[in-house]
Amino acid sequence: MKKIILLLAVVALCTSNKPSNTVKTYDLEWAIANNLISCNFQGNDESPHYYQPVVANFTNLTNETFNIRIANGLTFKSKSDEHQDVVITQEELITMAPTESSKKPLFGMCIQKYNRAPSASTEYILNGMSTENLNLLTKEIEKLQSYDTAGQNAIWNLTDDGNLADIVGYDIDAGAPLRNYMVELLDIPEEEIPVFTSPEETLIKRTAGGNFKYKFSKTSAVTIGMFNDKDIIVKELFNNPETPAGEHHLEYEFDTLVHPDDVYYIRLIINGQIKINFEMKTRRS
Repeated sequence: MKKIILLLAVVALCTSNKPSNTVKTYDLEWAIANNLISCNFQGNDESPHYYQPVVANFTNLTNETFNIRIANGLTFKSKSDEHQDVVITQEELITMAPTESSKKPLFGMCIQKYNRAPSASTEYILNGMSTENLNLLTKEIEKLQSYDTAGQNAIWNLTDDGNLADIVGYDIDAGAPLRNYMVELLDIPEEEIPVFTSPEETLIKRTAGGNFKYKFSKTSAVTIGMFNDKDIIVKELFNNPETPAGEHHLEYEFDTLVHPDDVYYIRLIINGQIKINFEMKTRRS
C-alpha cells in the first residue's frame, strides 16, 4: 500500500513539473508596449476600403510563441491628413512563433467619408478603441458578416452624420438589417425613418456601362464597384456573393446624369480582392 501511495506521489510530482502547452494571448497594444513585437501598419491597395483596408506587419521579438489579439473596434489613425482613419470590424487572433515575421490584412472600414481611401503609401498608427456606439456597430457588422458597402455606409452614417437612406448595397434589401440596427442603436423616432420600397426598373437616361469576362475556379463573392477619384466607392454595379465556378460575362451600367464626374474607376472585386481596375471616362473634358 505504501509503494502505491509513493508511486502516485511521484506521478503527481512529475505531472506538476511538466511544462504547460498553453499559448498566452496578449492584446496588440499591450504586446507593443512591452516590447514583445515590433509592427507597422499601412494601407492596402489590393482590397477596397470597406473590406481589408489595412495591412499589419509583425515581428516577434522574443523566443516564445504567443497569440496577438486585435480587438473589434480598435482604431488606426492615418499619418496623412488626406486619408481616412480606419476602425477594425473583425477580431483577429494571430499566432506568432519565436522571432517570426508575418504580414496580415485586417478587416476594417473607413471613418472619414470625405477623405481619400487608404493606399499602400498610407502609414497608420494605433489610436485606441472606438466610441461605444461605433464599437457596437462594428460588432454587429462582424455578426452579420456585412463587409460590404452597406456596412461601410452604416459606419459613415454614424461617424459622418449620414442618414439611413445611405445604408444600401447593390439593392435596397441588402442594407435592411443594418438600417434596422441603426434605428435601435440611435433610438430614431418612427416619423424620421425613411420608407424603403423596391422601385420599378428605373429608366437610365444617359447610359454608360460595359462587361467583364472572368473565369472562376470555385464559387466566389463577386462585386463590381464604381469608385471616384478618392478611391471611395460610389455605387455597386453588380453583386453576387455566390457566383458559381465557370466562365461568366458580368454586365453593368449606370446613369451618367446621376453620376456626373468625368472619371470613375470600375473594379472587379473577388472575395474582397481587387482583380481588375480600369479608368472609365464618362464624357469629354
